[in-house]
Amino acid sequence: MPIGNIPKRWKELSGFNHWNGLLSPLDNDMRQYLIHYGELVEVTYDAFVREKTSEYAGGSRFSQAELLEGVGLLKNNHPLKQYTVTKYFYATSSLQLPAAFMQHSMSNTACYKDSNWFGYVAVATDQGKALLGRRDIVVCWRGTLTPLEWVDDFIFTMVNGNEILKTEKNPMIHQGFYSIYMTADPNSKYNKINCRDQVNQEVKRLAEMYNKEEVSVTICGHSMGASLAAMNAADIRANNIVRPNIPVTSFPYACPRTGDDTWKQCLDAMGVATNVDIMDNFHAAPASQPILRILRIVNKLDLVPKVPPAIICYTHVGQRFYIDSSQSPCLQAPFSIAGAHDLEAYLHGIAGTNGTQLAADEGLGIEGGVADEGFDLAGRRDPSLVNKYRDGLRPEYLIPAKWWLPENKGMVQQANGSYKMMDGSWIMQGGHAESEELDPDENK
Repeated sequence: MPIGNIPKRWKELSGFNHWNGLLSPLDNDMRQYLIHYGELVEVTYDAFVREKTSEYAGGSRFSQAELLEGVGLLKNNHPLKQYTVTKYFYATSSLQLPAAFMQHSMSNTACYKDSNWFGYVAVATDQGKALLGRRDIVVCWRGTLTPLEWVDDFIFTMVNGNEILKTEKNPMIHQGFYSIYMTADPNSKYNKINCRDQVNQEVKRLAEMYNKEEVSVTICGHSMGASLAAMNAADIRANNIVRPNIPVTSFPYACPRTGDDTWKQCLDAMGVATNVDIMDNFHAAPASQPILRILRIVNKLDLVPKVPPAIICYTHVGQRFYIDSSQSPCLQAPFSIAGAHDLEAYLHGIAGTNGTQLAADEGLGIEGGVADEGFDLAGRRDPSLVNKYRDGLRPEYLIPAKWWLPENKGMVQQANGSYKMMDGSWIMQGGHAESEELDPDENK
């Protein structure tokens, strides 16, 4: 896919003007932008060790240096993926969370024990800077491991979020997401500091490293990771982790509601413009106001953006962009509700949507939809990707379901002919450091 005018338009695409005129209908540069960041989030699923029998369950299959290449994002069809991964971050929780949030090994010698790999921080190389128009620092948060089962176990308790927003207005946010974001364990190998500080310290370090360049911070995630991404973006802006002239933008895909109305009001005061109709006209933000923008991407049939219920005081933050992947002629009909939550279904929908946005009543928990203006992939995305983790494509495509698997499920033949589970074993070979300061251009 060509890079279009992204280097010249990146500020507009990152929401400086609240995406005015870009979403209805969807601008092609904006389309590629949303696919680009969605694919960077998909990395966290593709590299995650899910196999419970592995002692490395809950970690990354690849080292930082190998990550983007390992999941196939350094091929010619991904020209914008010119980043160096500089930091892996890990999370734990003080709560008993749904099983879909964390993966724990069955092994007595488990590597990660009560922590899980939750994502990575990366920075654009010199080549990436030229393609993206600036030095982009990206933070990608992993989502839930199963599509919808966790919704049944969802606990709707809220806790005070003053520390995250540096305020005394008492915004309330979801206790489970807050626990993942804020919990540290001094006895843990990977969470002596919480994942919040792991991320923010690395973003701050990179921003200071490139303090003479034009820099952006882009934070994205899917499902649970979408809530964490929005929380992280607000945290970075509110606590001045980066200098005021560095814009902070978040793209949460399939985001559940995260906090109450005070939470929303605090973010609106920082420039987020929650629930503003995307067909309205906006004015550019004053040059003196630090940029914080959030654009939620919502698939019409997805249930997750409808929880926790608005009736118990939860609300969304950020502007919204709707897609309807069920319009695709590539997908089985009826398209499953579970399939609608899959990140690849989102990226498929973004690639093919031509629709005009319709208003929605989020106060009633209705996420709205897209006018039926047709659907055309136009070669922008490989349909087979829909079946990476689902069985969503029509049978005539002859693509097997759930085809994304590590070779032999991570079993590697040894010199004596026996087999051993080695999935994610790089971490035992000296490939990990708590804070690796990598040259962002070493892989360019």
